[in-house]
Amino acid sequence: MGGVKFAIQNCNSFSLRCTDEVYCEKILAITNLGADIIFLSDTRIPDQSCAKKIQQSFNSNCQYTYELILNSTKSSRGVAILVSRKLNFEILNEFKDTDENILCLKCKINGLEILLFSVYGPNNNDLGFFDKIRSILDSNPGLISIMGGDWNFVNDTNPTEENLDVLNMQSLPNPANSKRMNQICRNSNLIDPYRAFYPEKREFTYHPFGTLRQNRSRLDYFYVSSDLLNSIDKIEIGQSMATKHFDHRPVKLNFMEKKPQTSKGILKNLHLNDKIIEFSTILY
Repeated sequence: MGGVKFAIQNCNSFSLRCTDEVYCEKILAITNLGADIIFLSDTRIPDQSCAKKIQQSFNSNCQYTYELILNSTKSSRGVAILVSRKLNFEILNEFKDTDENILCLKCKINGLEILLFSVYGPNNNDLGFFDKIRSILDSNPGLISIMGGDWNFVNDTNPTEENLDVLNMQSLPNPANSKRMNQICRNSNLIDPYRAFYPEKREFTYHPFGTLRQNRSRLDYFYVSSDLLNSIDKIEIGQSMATKHFDHRPVKLNFMEKKPQTSKGILKNLHLNDKIIEFSTILY
């Protein structure tokens, strides 16, 4: 992947009903993530004038400029992908679902053909969401994939008292959806790279606004083709919100500049291969 940097951010609406100050702070917080490709969820962009303004905002930033690809035309839901204009990037095909929960780009990054999914997981028992993801994957057999977003369910299916992805919760969010996605991962050789790197670590991306609600959960994460795991340099959850206007922390995924050649790199690969096996055994 040649050192490409990815990020995830739930942006809690880009509606023009936001004040100019809030809107500008959100744009700045997202661009300051410094990623080449950013998966956005909960965009809520209800009209073309709003979409045009947002595109101009990302295109005129003095530090990072992005192309904005949207699947968001309503005052609810919505997903998008930001692509750095410095990146060697070519879109081959697009898929946008009518519920505006999925935006998939079949594209080339530095000559590598790949599927990119920006997702916003349903808050209900929505079989169609998973059928669409499965259909795209099945239509592109063998093509590597990177998926990211606010899934609205956690990857860990263990009971709450031993679940690494939730805290202070009496039940799991949308547990049937977790199981459906785990099945897709098994069939399509996808893996949660954060959990592969950190099999016992407890960090959370969703922190509700205010101080009254103490529930926490890891709702925002990536799935990647297992073949990509040895090329990952770093994956991390932000230690704080990118701005006070978000209630989801960002997640960053960085790929190595090139495939490791040294003995140290080989040892790291062997370690990660063991983690894949261990993680797969626990998950499935």
